[in-house]
Amino acid sequence: MGFEHIAVIGSGTMGTGITQTLAMHGYNVIVVNTNEDSLKRCKHEINRNLEKLVLKGRLLMEQKKDILCRIQTIQNIKDAVKDADLVIEAVTEDMRIKKDVFEKISMYVPNESIIASNTSSLSINKLSNYVKNSERFLGIHFFNPAPIMKLVEVVKGVHTSEETLQSAIKFVNSLEKTPIVVKKDIPGFIVNRILIPTITLAIHDLKKWSKEDIDSVMHYDYGFPLGIIRLADFIGLDVLYYVNKNINLIDTPNTLIRKVKNKELGKKTGNGFYNWTNESLKITKKENSTYDGLRLISPIVSIATELACLGIATPKEIDIAFKLGTNVSKGPFEFLKNIGVDIISMKLSELYNETKYSFLNYQEFIERIREIRF
Repeated sequence: MGFEHIAVIGSGTMGTGITQTLAMHGYNVIVVNTNEDSLKRCKHEINRNLEKLVLKGRLLMEQKKDILCRIQTIQNIKDAVKDADLVIEAVTEDMRIKKDVFEKISMYVPNESIIASNTSSLSINKLSNYVKNSERFLGIHFFNPAPIMKLVEVVKGVHTSEETLQSAIKFVNSLEKTPIVVKKDIPGFIVNRILIPTITLAIHDLKKWSKEDIDSVMHYDYGFPLGIIRLADFIGLDVLYYVNKNINLIDTPNTLIRKVKNKELGKKTGNGFYNWTNESLKITKKENSTYDGLRLISPIVSIATELACLGIATPKEIDIAFKLGTNVSKGPFEFLKNIGVDIISMKLSELYNETKYSFLNYQEFIERIREIRF
């Protein structure tokens, strides 16, 4: 089905980015928030982003005006969704809040409409309990910044119909993005399930190594554009905290808990593990760093292997998703091919003996590797 009218519920970072993306690709969008100031910030941010594109010569002034005309803001869900073909929820990553939102959407949305969640880690199956016509519900997970990042995870719930899934895939393609279907609901889906526990492990490693050492190795030796600790700051330490809790593979470090409590949330607040007031912040190569990047690459490979064995996605799809969702130069199975099963399993053995985290269990990793068809 085509979507002539789309409602985006939430005007925070992701709601704003999704709204801009849709409007830039010709869709009429109503963005909803009960907070008028948030809606004003949303329109201001989109206008500023489009202005930058005009100044760079990538957008004409008339095109900018047309895009802004496709965006309407409103403060109540009823009027936003009553004529919507597609509703995309993008509110706070909290099950209770989402439950309330979906129950309100379901009161007013047409029966034939598709409802989607942009959740990055909560269960699509659990969320489907709060919508009517759960066969028309699924996850459509954009990555930040939504107008730039090419990956969209399309998450199939246990009740999602094939028609709904195919409509969502076609919709994502219309946005000039790459849809990767998450075939089974699992906390964190593909990219976040791999990435967030790995970042959290790196934060634990700050007890022994400096953030500069870790980021230098991960950037220069393994192709992570922002390193790992900088990436945590870019994602938002509050987001990292909540998503890590939802995935529940690794304990949250005390240093992360303190920073969230103190509102030191990373780039968006100007301060996290790094001071982001310096916009020319670059990663300096540390020639004498003692950090072993395999402490992070091995968990990435291990979790990806589990996902492939569970039938969440194929190794090729997982590699594509990881690269597009992180801008890292290699995917987990490409790292595995280059480094080798023996070296990865040896490092997992070392990490498992050190931490006892189940996702680092090297024996299970070896068993799973044997099951995968590359």
